[in-house]
Amino acid sequence: MKNRMLLIASVIALALATLGVGAVTAQPSSAAVYTADLAELNDSGVSGTATVVLDGTTMTVLSDVAGVAPALPHAQHLHGAADAEGVCPTAEADADGDGFVTVAEGAPSYGGIQVSLTTSGDTSGDSGLAVDRMPVTEDGAYDYVRTFEVSEDVADLAADLSYVVHGIDIDGSGEYDGDAPSSIDPDLPLEATIPAACGELSAEEAGDAYATELTALNDSGATSTATIVSDGIDLTVGISGDGFAPGLPHAQHLHADLSEGAEVVCPTPAADADGDGFITVAEGVPSYGGIQLSLTTEGDTSGDSGLAVDRMPVAADDGTIAYVRTIEGAPDELLQQLPEVAAVQHGIDIDGSGEYDGDAPSSIDPDLPLEATIPAVCGTFAQADEPGDTDREIGRVAGETRIQTAIQVSERAFPDGAPVVYIAAQDVNPDALVGGVLTDGPILLVPTSGDLPADVEAEIQRVDPDQVLALGGSATVPQDILVQAGNA
Repeated sequence: MKNRMLLIASVIALALATLGVGAVTAQPSSAAVYTADLAELNDSGVSGTATVVLDGTTMTVLSDVAGVAPALPHAQHLHGAADAEGVCPTAEADADGDGFVTVAEGAPSYGGIQVSLTTSGDTSGDSGLAVDRMPVTEDGAYDYVRTFEVSEDVADLAADLSYVVHGIDIDGSGEYDGDAPSSIDPDLPLEATIPAACGELSAEEAGDAYATELTALNDSGATSTATIVSDGIDLTVGISGDGFAPGLPHAQHLHADLSEGAEVVCPTPAADADGDGFITVAEGVPSYGGIQLSLTTEGDTSGDSGLAVDRMPVAADDGTIAYVRTIEGAPDELLQQLPEVAAVQHGIDIDGSGEYDGDAPSSIDPDLPLEATIPAVCGTFAQADEPGDTDREIGRVAGETRIQTAIQVSERAFPDGAPVVYIAAQDVNPDALVGGVLTDGPILLVPTSGDLPADVEAEIQRVDPDQVLALGGSATVPQDILVQAGNA
């Protein structure tokens, strides 16, 4: 590791101070949409739905699964092969007559693993048994939301893929055990890999997909990605978030201003009309409009459920949120408004007490504390124009988050390394934009609090610079993150 000089390059960008937060990544209307209903295998009692959006080789998977064994990992994959039938197996696939359709017996029907639906990291077939990165649920149900790249071969197979969930606690012992071995790994019990549910992907004849990245408001430190799929009648919404207050409910909605010609944007600091340092719900509404859909986990989804915190997602112990729901018969006004809508998630534990409290009241319900309803993240949706025919090759340089997009740009622009790496706050657009005139090294994005992300650390190691420079002051790029970057 080289000894690196740590400098702070202060960037003053008053001309860009009016830039909004909530950068948009649009899913084009030409993106293919596939859906599947997951039905039980091997009398598991497991069921679910899945939606897959494929934009070139960028795949977004949204699924909700219920009836799985609690507290155990459930491997899940997209299966397929050119020589497979492309269907889910029936009981007739039980070749040895032991009463179970194993992975090996199901493979002739649905094919081998094409995509491992892990929660992080690699998604190739090599991670098929990466149980430490597969969904685990305490209540027997889970939502899964993830966007990643697939190969062109997998993209070509999309219409013939099947979504398969594995793992059944057959004897109800609370763990995967028993004498019968797995058909694909004799060191594992049958229970760990046995197929529990399967659904065949089918292409939606009419469907549009939209996506956005939700960025932090009110210094929440949270981020999310959101995907909407609409067939003109129903609406499937998937949200994957990080950095939220653990163990607390987070109200979330789709907002829009239905008045003619209205623009839907995420609020900037200028929306803080009373100058108290926070953009409240009331102060944000002029920017993004009123609640059109309450993204509850069950029951009513109208604006009347905007504060139904008992039916809103609760952040996991690590601050993550995964949400998938299909709203049947979504409001016509909202469907016609697409994509001019915003997704907003609320709730910030400002004082770190572990609960929503404090003397400041909510701007929309004085019986609730400000912390419970204050906007935490916001993002506006958009739909790209039809690509049409072009004289030049077109494509995207994009990651699952803006941090990962910056890494991909770095890899593309500086494949052989660089003498300097610049780091800028992911939520402060002007700093990164002004730094774009610099040509001697990449600009990597970092959070405004916490630790240096592992993928950013790995990219700094790859570039191997002599210097690491922060764009902006310590209020946007904390000194401890700059030091971590310098020691990467």
